[in-house]
Amino acid sequence: MSDRTVLALVPPPASDPRTYGSSRSPPQAGQCIEQTRRYRLLAPIGEGGMGTVWRATDEALDREVAIKILKPDVPAAYRRRFRREARLGANFDHENLVRVIDAGSRLRDRDEWLAMDLLSGHDVGALIEMHGRIGVPVLIDLFAQALRALEYVHARRLIHRDIKPYNLFVARGPDERGFVVKLIDFGICRNLGVPEPADEQIVGDPRYMAPEQAVLGASVDARTDLYALGISFVQAATGRHPLAHLFDAPVRELLRAHQGVVALQPSAGLPGGIPRSFAAAFDEFVATACATEPAGRFANAASMRAALERLATA
Repeated sequence: MSDRTVLALVPPPASDPRTYGSSRSPPQAGQCIEQTRRYRLLAPIGEGGMGTVWRATDEALDREVAIKILKPDVPAAYRRRFRREARLGANFDHENLVRVIDAGSRLRDRDEWLAMDLLSGHDVGALIEMHGRIGVPVLIDLFAQALRALEYVHARRLIHRDIKPYNLFVARGPDERGFVVKLIDFGICRNLGVPEPADEQIVGDPRYMAPEQAVLGASVDARTDLYALGISFVQAATGRHPLAHLFDAPVRELLRAHQGVVALQPSAGLPGGIPRSFAAAFDEFVATACATEPAGRFANAASMRAALERLATA
């Protein structure tokens, strides 16, 4: 795509009697307002399983946005998930979530896209790769913000199912001094509040999947996300994923290893000089977050956040 590529919503047909704009009558309830929104693509900034993300200019409002474009010829299930992601994001109202501000398609639905707030910063995965472990005060603030986002989405019966450091984006705060965490990429989330087609295959990242998520057809709930956030927490605190030694092993072996991840004593990866009391509390926190059985985990994101904030004083 060239930097002159333009995306535009197709306006309703001129013959549509609901279309507002005719000089024959004043506006009335039920009429539609025609619009033409133009987004000029500037540069690619990311790529995921379903689409590519571009930095773009909203020419109507003279602002920069992020445009996510669905990859061509994806399966119908991916297309449904992409459209759902757009609808969900358009209705989010939380500082730790990204707003979807527009959506549309080009070329008769083959290039579907959505427009989002443009973020400036790095995801937690990139920060770990650049700097290694994250210091305790920032670590706790960062994951407390992620848990606030999960409190919000879980209250709406949404299960993210793809929690990992690469989907926790650390953006510059509004006052330019702090930071704000954004939970991103709801492409494979599950809405427990409405009937949805059953998955035809296991979905998720095997590096972070709770044991129940690795079973096709098994039920998942909010505690599935809390498990993945617990694994992400260990990786951010120690600079190393607790199962990194199995990343090149067969996926089935990696998934099996999640059954015993809490036995790995993750505090062994913390830097020297950490008080024993903190190390013990750290292991206890991770053991609960990453319990093999959902019943052994924190009951919800609020209780996990409370335990995390107590960890700051250990």
